[in-house]
Amino acid sequence: MNKAETLKHLRAAKKAHIKWRSYAQAIHMSLPLDSKATPIIPTECDFGSWYYEQGQEMQHMDSFREIEEPHQGIHNIYMKMYQVKNKEIKVGLFGSKDKAEKERAQELEILMQQMLTVSKDLLEKIAVLEEEICHLDENCEIEEYKKKVATTVESKEIKKETVKVKGSSISSELSDLLNS
Repeated sequence: MNKAETLKHLRAAKKAHIKWRSYAQAIHMSLPLDSKATPIIPTECDFGSWYYEQGQEMQHMDSFREIEEPHQGIHNIYMKMYQVKNKEIKVGLFGSKDKAEKERAQELEILMQQMLTVSKDLLEKIAVLEEEICHLDENCEIEEYKKKVATTVESKEIKKETVKVKGSSISSELSDLLNS
């Protein structure tokens, strides 16, 4: 897949995430939506489908791999929200149903804010990936990029093995050079 196609698919996946998040917010506010629009399992949403299928051609890129954790985190939070929202409220003899419903609403609001924070993190990481892809050569195929990355890493590994410095530490400049 070339750079333009890769960006097109990434941007479509990003839009799918934003749509999923909007639906999750609407369901949280008790708007009448089909909960099937917001799958709980990370691989079943449109973004997850892209990430775990088409997107895997970029798995060699750090910025791509960094997307997985916040994506799964969003779904974990959403699962907690779903469980809290659908849990039966049981009130003891001296309990108050209103109080229990308020506590549930507060818990759901906290979870929603957590989900929005993680979503923001995910979108920032997607932007980093998008930027990285934009800086690839115009005609660069993703497969060619993988080979360049592997060659660069291999080259740095060889340099690290062959550089021997007397004493207990390598200068910070040399260390930075080898790690860049």
